[in-house]
Parts: sequence; C-alpha cells; structure tokens
Amino acid sequence: ASGGREVEIYRSDDGGDTWLAVSVPGMTGHASVFAHPTISSTVYAGYSESGGLFKSEDRGLTWLTITNGLTDTQVIALAFQQTNPLVMYAGTANGNVFRSQDGGASWGFIGRPDNYVGEIVVNPFNPQEVWVCGSGIGIWGAFWKYDSGVWTQISPGSGWENVVYSLAFDQHVSGTMWIGTQAGGFKSTNGGMNWVP
Repeated sequence: ASGGREVEIYRSDDGGDTWLAVSVPGMTGHASVFAHPTISSTVYAGYSESGGLFKSEDRGLTWLTITNGLTDTQVIALAFQQTNPLVMYAGTANGNVFRSQDGGASWGFIGRPDNYVGEIVVNPFNPQEVWVCGSGIGIWGAFWKYDSGVWTQISPGSGWENVVYSLAFDQHVSGTMWIGTQAGGFKSTNGGMNWVP
C-alpha cells in the first residue's frame, strides 16, 4: 500500500492458492517481509522510509516495534544465524548493519560497509561470517563479507559482476555459493575466493 495508508502484507495459509491482507500499524508505503527460520507463526516487516522493524508472533495479527538500539530504522534486509536464530542481522537503506543477540529485543551497530544494504546472508557453515549485497534496484554498490569484526570487499571479477544483487549458499556443501549480478549468475565452490559464470 502507499499514499499514506498503513502497509498491507499478504499471508497464505494454503500454499499460495488464496491470500489474506494483513495490516502493519504505524507503517506506510512498501514493506520487506522476513519469516522466522524456525517459528512458523513469527514474521518480521521492515520499511525503508520510516517506521523501523516490526515483529509479529501470531501470523501478523498483532505487531511490536523492535528498534531498541537501531540508530537507523530504515530496515530493508534481515538475516538469521541458522544455528542460533536469536542472533539476527539487520541492514538499512543507508548502508548500516546491526546485530541482535536476543531475537531483536536489542540491537548493536557493527558497521556501514556501503551506502545501501540490499541483502544480508549468514554463511550456514560459519555463523560468524555475514555477507552483504550493497546493490538494489537502481542502486549499484559493492559486495562485502564480515568476519571476526572486519568488513572485506569481495570482487567476483573486474566488471559488472561486481554489482551483486543476491546471494545464496548451498545448505549441504560448505564453501559453495551463488550470486546474481549485473552480468548474470556466478558460482563459487571455495567460499568466494574464485567465481565462474
């Protein structure tokens, strides 16, 4: 929804055959929605222009604002540590990244790797390793890895393949990952050190 109306997201309880509109009070415009990885009734919604980050534990019927410690509330990306979903990472439209170690009750700033955070992904085989795509629709940024408190820019090549929009890790083979870039899709089998189309 837009034009000053409350945000509506949609929920399906039958595998996508039908959809129910769910309002997020206090938010206007367009939302990013994130499902909790292990609790099916818990969902999060972020908004890039105002409002912050919201959490529902009852499939979207009621919502809580969870912005304690977020000095930038334009949250558009969210990721969970698979081995401990209480550890979460939030990225903003201003390039800031925050970490929560208590399921979103409080947040701490861990850096601003780029001017924008389009996507955050936690490595399933190394829960301390967080990857950030600094690009989004109409926005070109860099590709980053956060490990042991250090941000490192990753360059998959020398051209448009460095404009990375999306990232996925193989859930069964350590070190295997795929990226979607301005130059198409690329794969790495050694944790991002080398890439092939």
